[in-house]
Amino acid sequence: MKKLYVFLIGLLLWANVGFGQCFLEVTLYSQAEVDNFATNYQCNELSGTLIIDGSQDITNLNGLSHLTRVGNLTILSNPNLANFSGINNITYIEGALTISGDFGTNLTGLFPSLTYVGGNVSFSGNSTTAISGFGAVDMLGMSLT
Repeated sequence: MKKLYVFLIGLLLWANVGFGQCFLEVTLYSQAEVDNFATNYQCNELSGTLIIDGSQDITNLNGLSHLTRVGNLTILSNPNLANFSGINNITYIEGALTISGDFGTNLTGLFPSLTYVGGNVSFSGNSTTAISGFGAVDMLGMSLT
């Protein structure tokens, strides 16, 4: 009986990881890393932190379009990133959402599917004059700065 119990626990743990949840922290620095994310990590839920550091050549986030949940999300300045459409399927951010750096003056259409942010939402270090697209958010756990 004990062996069956251990087997069932192992099967449940395998099934949870095997069907799309990753427990790790990832920093993406290049377009190739963004494009290869789905192949490298094979998960649609990232329980750790995802940092997108666009200081190099990231021009789109399409390689992240399968993500629906993240633990924390940080997007750092990127002069080449025209929009955030590749992360539009994220519905749930367990912790904080941070967007830091200059992305131009308009951040419209941002996160149209996002319904929950458990931590702070922070925009800093940019000249943004218009932010929209958070209309589906029904729970903000902390503050908006």
